[in-house]
Amino acid sequence: MKHNTTANRHSLVAWRFQAVFGIILSFFMVSESFAVGASGFSTQLVGAKALGQGNAFAGEADDPSALYFNPAGITQLKGTQLSVGGAAIVPFTDRTNATDVNGAAVPDDHMKRELSIIPNFYLTQSAPWGNDKVSIGVGLTSPYGITTEWAPTSSVRYITTTSKFEMVNVNPSVAYKVTPELSLGAGADYVNLYNTVAQNQINQSFDNAPDGTTKLSGHGSGWGYNVGALYKPVEKHSFGLGYRSQVRIPIKGSVELSNLSTTFQSIFGGANYSATATSSVILPASILAGYAFKPTEKWTLLADYEWTQWNVFQSQSVAVNETDPTRRAVLTGDPSSNVTTQPRNWHNVSAFGVGANFKQNDAWQWRGGYAYFQKTVPNDTFSPDVPDATNHLLTAGFSWSWESIILDFAFNAYIYPSRSVNNTVGNNVGASVNGTYKTFAPAIALNLTYKFSKG
Repeated sequence: MKHNTTANRHSLVAWRFQAVFGIILSFFMVSESFAVGASGFSTQLVGAKALGQGNAFAGEADDPSALYFNPAGITQLKGTQLSVGGAAIVPFTDRTNATDVNGAAVPDDHMKRELSIIPNFYLTQSAPWGNDKVSIGVGLTSPYGITTEWAPTSSVRYITTTSKFEMVNVNPSVAYKVTPELSLGAGADYVNLYNTVAQNQINQSFDNAPDGTTKLSGHGSGWGYNVGALYKPVEKHSFGLGYRSQVRIPIKGSVELSNLSTTFQSIFGGANYSATATSSVILPASILAGYAFKPTEKWTLLADYEWTQWNVFQSQSVAVNETDPTRRAVLTGDPSSNVTTQPRNWHNVSAFGVGANFKQNDAWQWRGGYAYFQKTVPNDTFSPDVPDATNHLLTAGFSWSWESIILDFAFNAYIYPSRSVNNTVGNNVGASVNGTYKTFAPAIALNLTYKFSKG
């Protein structure tokens, strides 16, 4: 078999190499939940109180998770406050009415049901250095992430089997009370993308051989910033505004091929092959606006709107450290270049959420909410790595307080209406992603906050 024929028939290696660092999504079903939905591959399950009320929180911002939603809000917190928590979610994604590259029906399929846990940590301090107008704090969250897994026997196995995107965001912040009505806040975002993995099978049926495996992995870090404002013109009304910058993360990684067939062994010099690779990923900028209204001492009504700049993913490029033209032809699809580019064409999106909180007494509060998120990924670049769709979020939660301790709990139901897909993704390797995708993802969140002093 000619090497260029092999490269054309098996350029799935190149396709996955292009996609490794940019489009893989953790908790795709949670990916629409930043404040009221950041979409794409974000997870942003960062606070149980906010999650209990439709993630509408920017205009209230009155617990330590304000460090993430609106740093200006920490001027409301007295003394030293520590909050530790996390969220757990299980996706249920099914693919039905599936067809192969020729339009013939294939068996229904589903993504692996896998429990994922996303932790968070916040620490705030009012009046440091004796200045009662200043508050400081630091938050550790994981607002973007990946865990999507399809079986190695799935009909989409030549496009994806495993995708992971694991990171932590360290967010030190400072806030200043300009007047009794107005507070301003700002923070830095240090993002440590400590692990990315994308894996798929390689079709080697032309050699009557079992599937091979492609694995792409990498790591990197980058810096960004966020700013916020909280304005309370009167006691019953509060307005919040926040901006989060882009974060560009250069990524160093590798591509590994294993269990290669005879034809591929003649190209790569053995059953296994590895090479270093580089890429980058951009976390999008976003603008968040929130409003909180207290008609009575017991009730708080909230609404948030968010815009997220996901069009930063127009394409994804990856460079492999390989000079041999024949190997390049397999890895990138072009023997003259070690760089491959995959179109993404993601859209900017809007989201909104509404919520309500009822304070029964000093010990108990009850809350609920709803949020709606636009889809980010267009039909022509849709892939099972990111089975994105419009999303409806229903939430409920409560708080229990005892002396200096507050326990917040939330239950969330992410409901994705069915999305029918018809494109050519994977067709160059004889695979198809066409079919109907439907996702339901229940999640719970818990935060324990301790007030060391009232200040």
